[in-house]
Amino acid sequence: MKIRFKTGCIAFSLALALGLGSGSAVAEILTVEVTAHVEMLNDPGNALSGQVVIGQIATGRYSYETTVPDSNPNYNYGSYRQGPLQGRISINLGALKFESDNDPASTQWAGPFEVPGQLTSAPWPFQVNVSPSYFWEYPSVFTIMSDANKPLANGLGVDLIVGMFRSFANPFYQDTLLTQAPNLGQFSERQVHVIGQTAGGQYYFIQLQIDSVAVLPQLQISPTQSSFVRPQQIDPALITKVPVSTVRATVNGSPLPSSYLGQCQMVALNDQNRAALRCPNIVPWLPTGQNRVDWSVDLFDGSTVTSSIDWEVIE
Repeated sequence: MKIRFKTGCIAFSLALALGLGSGSAVAEILTVEVTAHVEMLNDPGNALSGQVVIGQIATGRYSYETTVPDSNPNYNYGSYRQGPLQGRISINLGALKFESDNDPASTQWAGPFEVPGQLTSAPWPFQVNVSPSYFWEYPSVFTIMSDANKPLANGLGVDLIVGMFRSFANPFYQDTLLTQAPNLGQFSERQVHVIGQTAGGQYYFIQLQIDSVAVLPQLQISPTQSSFVRPQQIDPALITKVPVSTVRATVNGSPLPSSYLGQCQMVALNDQNRAALRCPNIVPWLPTGQNRVDWSVDLFDGSTVTSSIDWEVIE
């Protein structure tokens, strides 16, 4: 069963907000999930209060728009500046969350910053840089850099978050922006650096070794695979890169009726700049036992993405 959302609905408004209207380029946001561990720590004044230790596991993600132009005319250095609704990075380390400040109204985005034809000493708040190497003695470097960051919950400042991939194997020979996650096997150095300080000037430095990277699926389903008892509700959320125009779904091969799918609604963009379609409780449509639910959605950029989930219902 296919349900098509009317062009006057929230999904269409969101599509326009993302520049997906007629004649506009499609904004492609790449989101990469990262796992890492603490490799080096320098905290001479105990600014982090002992909450970070060597070997500690971290998770995070970074996002950027792959269609932004190169702002650097140099043929061997690409600089891709990202606005607050395009580029972001976050690192979760125990109870601490280091993340970019993506509020467009933030004073950190007020400038002055580097603009074409006018250079200042201030860095651009968020940019992705690509520096290929044409000589074996120099490495190729790919960096994701955030200069505008939120303070920690305890008020501790976060000055800089940088994801850096360096390789003497020269995995790329052009300064074009990567549209996939880096192949870690090609990079001898793959790190995240976090630098900050207290109001009193006590600084800290964290270096993390990146262990894995993976592109976030184009269609995420929440909740994830699990078991539920019959009184529980399952309100499916379909999270996508751009708003949904149509949705189809089957339960164990049988199409879900329009009376159910017609109640699904688009919700506002989340803090990862991704769209979400939320549906009502699906449990009445799930038989007791193991169920395979197949979802297929058409997006406003013309693409179709699919995903499946297993939900067990215990009577």
